[in-house]
Amino acid sequence: MGISQKDLSKRPVEIWDILKAIVAIALLGYVVSQTNFDEILKLGSRFSWGWFGITFLFFCAMVIIKAVQYYLLLERRLAFLRVLEIVVLQNALMNFVATAAGIASYLTILGREKDVRLGRATVSFMFVKMGDLMAVSVFLLLLLFLVAPLPPSANKLFWVV
Repeated sequence: MGISQKDLSKRPVEIWDILKAIVAIALLGYVVSQTNFDEILKLGSRFSWGWFGITFLFFCAMVIIKAVQYYLLLERRLAFLRVLEIVVLQNALMNFVATAAGIASYLTILGREKDVRLGRATVSFMFVKMGDLMAVSVFLLLLLFLVAPLPPSANKLFWVV
């Protein structure tokens, strides 16, 4: 027997919630206090709109590819646009709140939305994250050889192994 949406909306604010809010505000205050706004303004003159556009396009492609991965791993039980919405929400939570909150939201939304079992949602999440890790590792290895070639002695050792 799970907790209904009605029960969650009537949940009282607990001391733990208040403490989390206080910590979040304190951390935000610390970050702002360590920020040098003059340096940020100087950075604006060196900003490259071209690189920003390329980076933004790659970010959008990554989000769409991740949504396709989830869509296929969940055997198309949700509409693709709904999966895309969930991935965008997941990315926002993972980037701005906490990794755990993003994972929990993904698992919770799928469980409530289409009765996707927790095990299936967890496995699909783990497969996508392992794929992300492998892709990043391959690209980092390729970039390592492009940016910083190994000395000749290391190249001989690497290709022998």
